[in-house]
Amino acid sequence: MVEDNKQLASRIDGDLQTAHQEVNLLRQELADTNRRITELTGLTQDPQDGPDSPDAATTPVNGSNDPQAQRALIKETHMLSVTKVCCCSATVMIR
Repeated sequence: MVEDNKQLASRIDGDLQTAHQEVNLLRQELADTNRRITELTGLTQDPQDGPDSPDAATTPVNGSNDPQAQRALIKETHMLSVTKVCCCSATVMIR
């Protein structure tokens, strides 16, 4: 019984380490995705204004007011979110 508990604890520890690594990878992917979305939207913010500042207005640049560019951005954002959901579901199903 003690040996069974040790094996179970070892398996749980391994699963926790794997989950921790996956969380770190997902955080990196999310940061990369957020950076990519920011690049695609072409938004700039005054560095003196914080994100919660009422004066933190964003200014569109690089033709981001173009409806075709906006549709392309929405489509790419949707595809990224679908890909992320599929990858996460596959990870859960494998376990």
